[in-house]
Order: sequence, then C-alpha cells, then structure tokens
Amino acid sequence: MRSIVFILLATTVFSLYDRGTKVAMLNQNDFKTKVIGGKGLWLVEFFAPWCGHCKTLAPEYEKVAKNFEGIVNIAAVDMDANPVIY
Repeated sequence: MRSIVFILLATTVFSLYDRGTKVAMLNQNDFKTKVIGGKGLWLVEFFAPWCGHCKTLAPEYEKVAKNFEGIVNIAAVDMDANPVIY
C-alpha cells in the first residue's frame, strides 16, 4: 500500500501543469519539429519540477497560455525528463 501512495504523491508533486492545461508539454522528440521547424511564434518555458521559481511561475504561465491561445503557442519542457532538446 505504501508504494501506491508514494507513486500518486510523486506524480502530484512533480507535475507543474495539469492534463487539461493550455500549456503544450514538449519533449526531446517533438521540440525540433514543432518549435524549430513549425510555424507560428512559440514561447517556451524550460523548467525543472523541483525548482521553486518554476513552481511559482506555473500559475502565471498558465494564465498567459489561456490569454494568448490562438495567438502565440505557449509550451513548456521538463528539463529533468528531457536534458537534451536540440
């Protein structure tokens, strides 16, 4: 039972953006295609889930994503999970 609780807690603690977020979550497989090779303007946050400043920024960044939807592509990359992007 402890391992199940730990897994759920770890998932909650390390996720800055919810599934229903307007922030596009990018990874090392799609960054180059969508941002470098894609069309439109991109604002990309490179974050670490343990970073206090990143955690503080997340709700404000979410507001930006909602307010600029359809105008600017707002995305984030978890650098712990994707240490090499380009």
